[in-house]
Amino acid sequence: FARYTARDRGVVGGIGQRVPTFGPFGFANRTPIQGLWLVGDSTHPGEGTAGVSYSALTAVRQIEVATR
Repeated sequence: FARYTARDRGVVGGIGQRVPTFGPFGFANRTPIQGLWLVGDSTHPGEGTAGVSYSALTAVRQIEVATR
């Protein structure tokens, strides 16, 4: 599975979920680097198909606002 995920030993699920890195405290989509946005299981709102999909949708909406 590591071959497909490109992660150490094929680990999935993002970083370990702890209070400081979970839900509203998770990593934001926007970064301090212009043009670099984050999406996926390690960003807000978190793991799973729904979480990752919502993360991408949130980033797209933020990009749309930022480029107006």
